[in-house]
Amino acid sequence: VYDVLVVDHQMPGAGGLEVLRALALQGALPPTIMVTGHGDEAIAVEAMKLGAGDYVVKDVDGRYLTLMPTVVARVLHQQHLVEEKRQAEEALQQTLAELETRVQERTAALQQANTHLHAEIAERRRAEAALAQLNRRHRLILDSAGEGIYGVDLEGRTTFVNPAAARMLGWAVEELLGQPMHDLVCHTTRDGMPCPHDACPIRAACWDGVVRHVPEEVFWRKDGTPFFVWV
Repeated sequence: VYDVLVVDHQMPGAGGLEVLRALALQGALPPTIMVTGHGDEAIAVEAMKLGAGDYVVKDVDGRYLTLMPTVVARVLHQQHLVEEKRQAEEALQQTLAELETRVQERTAALQQANTHLHAEIAERRRAEAALAQLNRRHRLILDSAGEGIYGVDLEGRTTFVNPAAARMLGWAVEELLGQPMHDLVCHTTRDGMPCPHDACPIRAACWDGVVRHVPEEVFWRKDGTPFFVWV
């Protein structure tokens, strides 16, 4: 491997251009200087087209040799710049390839996450639709039942009440929702004595979960009149 190749247009055997063509075909042309005679500038241009870095015109006194160190330095500098450019382009291509890979990986991850999100949303919508349908069925059952039915939470506040129960109690459904049912309908025993919360079987069942049956419990209507209920 040579740092610089100097070829003369006229050499024994193959000429300088033939040497350059052969090396160019092999892809192994080093930094090259073409030496030509006076009036052979066209040969120098052809050599530059083949990949030569520079050329020198010979003179009979040999003074062209004093220019050779400068020309060699210039050709080597040009080759250095070309090599730096090649390395920079390779580094840029590698960076672009790595960036493209990261973008593709990130895009794939986002697409997968988006797919999972859509699946979760679809599943939630199906669950909400099923729950809404179940609620409608329960509402139809409660609303069509002839018996009075209501429900309370652990605090004794009404969570639902069907129209039959509201009619029996003399209240509108909206008036009963969220209200403490004990204070509205079973605050007094059948003999007129106050019924405290801790003595109410309905309240006790909500707290301990034990089913209780009271065949003749008394409820009180909105207008203050009592009626017997089976609890």
